Amino acid sequence: MNLLEEIMALYADHGRRHIQPFVGDSFSSASAGHLRIAAVGINAYLCDQDWEDTAKPPKDREVHEWFRSFWRVEKDGFYKRGCSELRALGRGLAGSELFNGLEVDADAATKPWLYATNAIKSFLQQELVDSTKLDPALLTAHAETWHRELDVMAKHNVFPHVIVVFGELIWEPMWKCFYKDFARSYEHFKVAAYDSVDSKAPCYHHVNRLRIEMATGAQSTLLVRVAHPSRPSSHNAAWLLAQPEFRAHVGLPASR
Repeated sequence: MNLLEEIMALYADHGRRHIQPFVGDSFSSASAGHLRIAAVGINAYLCDQDWEDTAKPPKDREVHEWFRSFWRVEKDGFYKRGCSELRALGRGLAGSELFNGLEVDADAATKPWLYATNAIKSFLQQELVDSTKLDPALLTAHAETWHRELDVMAKHNVFPHVIVVFGELIWEPMWKCFYKDFARSYEHFKVAAYDSVDSKAPCYHHVNRLRIEMATGAQSTLLVRVAHPSRPSSHNAAWLLAQPEFRAHVGLPASR
């Protein structure tokens, strides 16, 4: 199977309400020289009417595709602001020593640079729109799919250069995917190095630098956290890119 087929098979395990991630062309097939950004949100929901309208119930295939179509068209709210944040990070990091020579394809229509998913891989009911009400066990139940996604990307030589975590709620399980004391063993890659900024820096717990080793070679990957787009705060992409410790960590010149 190709990457897209393998990824969709993973999501299908989550039942009728499963989402489908947005997978840009730089992920569906290896493209040398392109910066790849994976974005991870928390959860998506659908109103009861989307499931219970007996006059015109949604077809399963249509429902599965809604999530990735939201990213494709930059649906108002979370998706629109999320894409704006990701583009800002991509533009800011393209000139870093860490990703020297990698290009950011800014095509707004096709977004070849983007892989977008959620920590929870299925649509939830409307009453769970507030992520603070989520049972932590639900996040745990979906974590294995994310681990397997990472392995599939490494297998196909399209591991992300940047993994962007939206919001604090899922930051801990995300960094634990890679930190030696917590990370599982992966089949197609291993974490050769894991570096954080000084714990006293304002951007601590907002960036970790990884060295990922795969059969095809090694690459640097950044794991970063910015504010959740549905809850805008000062801890956004612009704030992160302005932090002296962040800039030094990724090999950007000091801010003027």
